[in-house]
Amino acid sequence: MNILITGSAGFVGSHIADNLISQGHLVIGLDDLSSGKLENVNEQEAFFQLDLSQTEILFERYTIDLVIHCAAQTNVRTSIDDPVFDAMENIFGSLSVLEAMKKHGCKRIIFFSSGGAIYSEYNAYPIDEYAVIDPVSPYGISKLTIENYLKYYKKIHGFEVSIVRPSNIYGARNNKGIINLAINKFKAGETLEVYGGKQTRDYVHVSDVVLAISTIIEKGDNWTYNISTGVETSLNDVLAMILEGNEEWSKLIINKPPIKGEIQKSYLSSNRLQGFGWKPKTNLKTGIDSLR
Repeated sequence: MNILITGSAGFVGSHIADNLISQGHLVIGLDDLSSGKLENVNEQEAFFQLDLSQTEILFERYTIDLVIHCAAQTNVRTSIDDPVFDAMENIFGSLSVLEAMKKHGCKRIIFFSSGGAIYSEYNAYPIDEYAVIDPVSPYGISKLTIENYLKYYKKIHGFEVSIVRPSNIYGARNNKGIINLAINKFKAGETLEVYGGKQTRDYVHVSDVVLAISTIIEKGDNWTYNISTGVETSLNDVLAMILEGNEEWSKLIINKPPIKGEIQKSYLSSNRLQGFGWKPKTNLKTGIDSLR
């Protein structure tokens, strides 16, 4: 299968690319390297340094069977500070991908949405895919907007659409998430500003996300899937796992008030995806230890 991965030099996209290449697929990678790194690109990948507005170039060169759309502006705080930039990257960039697919007859897409930024905080927990949608940040709004566009392309143009809503992904190559950020700063002797600390998240290891995508490619049924562990962990507890009694690292934490617009509670049910045989394998403590 010929598979286009947008954001293939990024954290999640590069891990997915490695796995699909190992399975014998041809991976065509697109990344503008604004946050992705060339060192993440698999040497067997057909990689192009392009932005999303240039996606059609790849459809002119290859017959593409599936698009895995990972590329995005993913920082909630950035979206709050600059919602126009967030919309340009996430909404207009994604539309360029969808229009290129439509023009060249590629109708199958797996879209990385958000599990943390889309759902209402007032749902019953753990949150499943039928829960109330109520994003409180421009980032969540942009992801939901693309989900709605995908419904249109599915209904009008016959797209086969799988939407994944992952919880907080962590692991090697991540330079943005709180787990990797904290460990990297502590190792470098730098301070870490912690906003709040009681807020909870559902942390899923990137290796489990990779396996989830393979499961969806093989067994998925054109639907929406949470990728998550179903385990709620506070930021304070995450930091305690990272610190593990390290007094020198603990001195590097600077406590700040919570940020307005940031959700305070999130953990998700992945029962639907587990019905296809997928299960998360890496617990949080083991995953953190592998990065320390």
